[in-house]
Amino acid sequence: MKTLLSITAVTAALTAGAFSLPVLAGDDFSADEIQQLVTAGIVQPLDSLLQAKPLTGKLLDSELERDDGRWVYEVKWLDEEGRRHETEIDANTGKWLDDDIKRR
Repeated sequence: MKTLLSITAVTAALTAGAFSLPVLAGDDFSADEIQQLVTAGIVQPLDSLLQAKPLTGKLLDSELERDDGRWVYEVKWLDEEGRRHETEIDANTGKWLDDDIKRR
């Protein structure tokens, strides 16, 4: 099962203070819990990963998911040719796992 977090919560988490890592139960994580994952080194901030491998277009949306035991950012964006991408990025390593391209 995938657990989703909106870009707003991810952004808030990346700018929030550090806390001790809680037991993560349920499907919804607060911004504080996401910040704890970043602080604990379990995930990297999305903005850092995108600085290492920038998108060549416009960011539309992103979510943090727990998928088969792995933390994954799902990033939706438009490239310079107007194609819509749904890219999965390993939230720990920054490796691009999948890039599904759809014509508009």
